[in-house]
Amino acid sequence: MKQIQHIAVPDEALISDYATRRGHYVDCFQTSTDQDVNLASYISAFFQTPLFRVERGILGLMAKAPSTAEDIARLAAGTGDRMALWRVEARRDDEILLAINPGRIRTWLRAAPGPDGGTVLAFGSVVIPAQVDAQGNARMGPLFHGLKGFHLAYSRALLWSARRRVRRECAASGQPSGAPPTK
Repeated sequence: MKQIQHIAVPDEALISDYATRRGHYVDCFQTSTDQDVNLASYISAFFQTPLFRVERGILGLMAKAPSTAEDIARLAAGTGDRMALWRVEARRDDEILLAINPGRIRTWLRAAPGPDGGTVLAFGSVVIPAQVDAQGNARMGPLFHGLKGFHLAYSRALLWSARRRVRRECAASGQPSGAPPTK
């Protein structure tokens, strides 16, 4: 998974405000593909990867908030603002910020044109601290710290899996690798 990079949060990204808040955990990963991928295609691919289907299934059982392919299609198309526990917090043409409702977790996706063509796919997470003391110091609990390594590896695997699915879907639709973007 060398093609997945852990990067600083872009200044203009929908999650950048969280990155400036004291004690908030924010991460961001990106990868590139030669294909022209819009946000709707990326959302659909990301949430329907086999890896994420497992997470959706677990969340559906635990929280009694199942999601369907139709929920994902509506979210991707911009005609729906919910999927399982997530709701849209903010959206632009090339990015979406989802909040787990209720909760302290945010999920961010962006599909932006690459500098030399193709698309840069990004995925980020936000965890808002549960406690802030009188001095404004945030405290993440032991569960957060214990799962952080798993989260980082899982985030890379999710983005890798979404990139792979996007590439397969583009190839199936006739857009070969290296094809110029069709904006």
